[in-house]
Amino acid sequence: MKPHLRLAVFASLLPLSSLAADTPPFDAYKALVQFRVQNHGAASAFDATTNPLLSQLQVDTASPYSDLIDQPVMANETWWPVFLESVPSGVVAPGDTIVGMLQWQLGLTKARPNVDVTVSDEDTARYRGHEAAANALKAEVDADIFWKARDLNGSHFAEAAGEAVALQILRDQIARNDAEDYESLAIKPDVLRRYMEQTNPERVDDSGREYLGTILRHAITSRPSFEDGGSRRGLPTIYRVARTAAAYADADGYTRPGGYCSGNQPRPSAPDTWPIQSGSPLCFVAAHDRAVTAWYRWELRDEAVRRPPPPEQSGLSKLMHWVGVALLLIDGAAFMETIDAAVADDLAFEGALSDEEAELASRRASRLTCGIHR
Repeated sequence: MKPHLRLAVFASLLPLSSLAADTPPFDAYKALVQFRVQNHGAASAFDATTNPLLSQLQVDTASPYSDLIDQPVMANETWWPVFLESVPSGVVAPGDTIVGMLQWQLGLTKARPNVDVTVSDEDTARYRGHEAAANALKAEVDADIFWKARDLNGSHFAEAAGEAVALQILRDQIARNDAEDYESLAIKPDVLRRYMEQTNPERVDDSGREYLGTILRHAITSRPSFEDGGSRRGLPTIYRVARTAAAYADADGYTRPGGYCSGNQPRPSAPDTWPIQSGSPLCFVAAHDRAVTAWYRWELRDEAVRRPPPPEQSGLSKLMHWVGVALLLIDGAAFMETIDAAVADDLAFEGALSDEEAELASRRASRLTCGIHR
């Protein structure tokens, strides 16, 4: 069996595209892996593990609030300038760096209002809170979609977040493609229209929810292009979903007035080390995407156990169960290994890597994730 037939579940954390807003996607981590394979061989390229790499990119890998490292050790190695020269011209926007793109795509950046995310007074009003706006804007979910998904999913924030991102992807697909191509690309504007016009959760048609589930599942388990509705700044879909759920929590007060932030910093009561546990208070805007996604994993579990949705709302519920299973299979300690396996599989599919070389990464990820039960 080809690697890409076995690794779909691991693709949920795969980087998607570039930091540039309106340029073709550029996957910085994929480019780095491909360069190392071509210049150092597959065995050397896939010998890195999670903590050593993350420790080059963030100050404290044990903290959900870790700051970033501007100049990682690898940037001083002899191969780094050669790698930078291999990056196509024009894919890095002014003011951005390859290191910054890696940190963004690997989920190491935060959502602090007017530090990481520009938040206007109008944004604060639209999303009903400064922190909620910052999280939602980083997730690139429009305010009308944000609230419609929330209204039609009740207290199920985790499911509402998945549905909101799926709707946003559909809206972006509609805007970025010609109308005559909709049918061949399976783009259904009527699904978006009917959903946005609906006011009764029980009347959201099953076929529409199933279609949205298919969109989200594809986006999480692949790297959709910009035209396919991928993020404008290349934020992986699973981080967009987690940030949207965090925005709902912040807009809802997150269990008490003021939440768990003091300005752009966590309050003393917020945890400052891994792992994020069920019910642990977290200052979302000060936390990096990986930490918010860890919280989201617990929120998914909580909704499934304590607040199961009605049986008739099964379309997205089944999808979110699948997403939850995927997240549970991805052990934090094997974070880079699973990304490497998915990137290697993608390169093999493109012919840039042999199946035998891709199998090295596949076997390593399988060894580290087999038998995980959470």
